[in-house]
Amino acid sequence: MLTADNVVRLRAYDDGSTEVYCSSESSITGRLGKYGAGMMMKKADAIWEKLAENVCRAIEGTD
Repeated sequence: MLTADNVVRLRAYDDGSTEVYCSSESSITGRLGKYGAGMMMKKADAIWEKLAENVCRAIEGTD
């Protein structure tokens, strides 16, 4: 079983900059959690990194 809570917050500042806050907490139980947790954590980290890159490019307008 997989459960997850995700939070994404954007905060605009007077100088035109934006703060982006992302947080995720997940729980994986059963065989999948027992045997696949390490591989899933690596993939999750890569996905968050790619999300951060894509958000930065979208905000900056550099596709």
